[in-house]
Amino acid sequence: MPQLRIDYFYRDASNYKNHGSLVIQNNQELTVQRFSLALREHFACLQCFPDVLHFPPEVLGWPTLYFEDWTEDDFMLHEVSGIEETDQEAEFLMPRFIDRGKHGEEMDQG
Repeated sequence: MPQLRIDYFYRDASNYKNHGSLVIQNNQELTVQRFSLALREHFACLQCFPDVLHFPPEVLGWPTLYFEDWTEDDFMLHEVSGIEETDQEAEFLMPRFIDRGKHGEEMDQG
């Protein structure tokens, strides 16, 4: 069963970026599309642009990529830059809010 690798980054108010990635256990055997949809739906109120998936990694127990120097203009969210299947060992569990049945059925019917 392939795990899911999430590549993400933090962008500060000056557009400097700090990149990172992690691997989550895909015990629900979700496709990349289903996982992405679940993240987008869960954090729907945080989405600013239709083509960018924003999320707060600390809510998921994932590492943050904030810079040490903080200004009041800096954004408090990270952006997903990619999700892919991987054979790497999982570092984190699947987020609890992910419901395979709900998201699987929605994607299969579409």
